[in-house]
Amino acid sequence: MRYQWIRWGLGFSLSVLPLSQASAAPFGMAGCGLGAALFKDRPGKVQLFVATTNQAISNQSSGITSGTSNCTDSLYNKSVATYFLEQNRKPLLSDIARGEGEALLGLASLYGCSDVKALSSTLREHFSELLNSDEDGWSLQTTVEAIMNRDSKLVHQCKQLA
Repeated sequence: MRYQWIRWGLGFSLSVLPLSQASAAPFGMAGCGLGAALFKDRPGKVQLFVATTNQAISNQSSGITSGTSNCTDSLYNKSVATYFLEQNRKPLLSDIARGEGEALLGLASLYGCSDVKALSSTLREHFSELLNSDEDGWSLQTTVEAIMNRDSKLVHQCKQLA
C-alpha cells in the first residue's frame, strides 16, 4: 500500500513536470510551493523531489493564491515573451508603425511598461532594426529588448525588462 502511494506521487510528479517551463522565476520546472522554497531552482532530478513535496503537502494552490512559497505574480517569462512575439510578429510590427494597437498593448503589459506611448515611440524610432530581425520570436525578442534597454526611460518604466 505504501509503495502504491510512492508510485502514484512519482508518476504524478513526472506527468506534471513537463507542463512547467523554466523561467527567470525563483523556482525550477516543478513550479512554486514548499518544495521550491526548500530546494530552490536547482536543475535536474532535484525537481522530482520539488514536485513530490509540492504535491504531498498540497500547498501549491494556496501559495499561488497568497503569493507565498516562492509563488510570484510576475507575468513576464522569457519563453512566454518569445512565444508572444513569434505569434504576434506581423500585428505587432503593424501596431508599432501606427503607434497603437492591441499587440502593442500586449507587449507593454508583458514587460510591465507603464507608458505605452513611450514604448511605441522608442520602438518606432528603431523600426528598421525590428524589420531586419529574423522571423523567429527569439530574434525579435532579443532586438526588442536591446532597443528597450538602450532607452533609460523604458528601463525604469518597464518593470519586467530583463
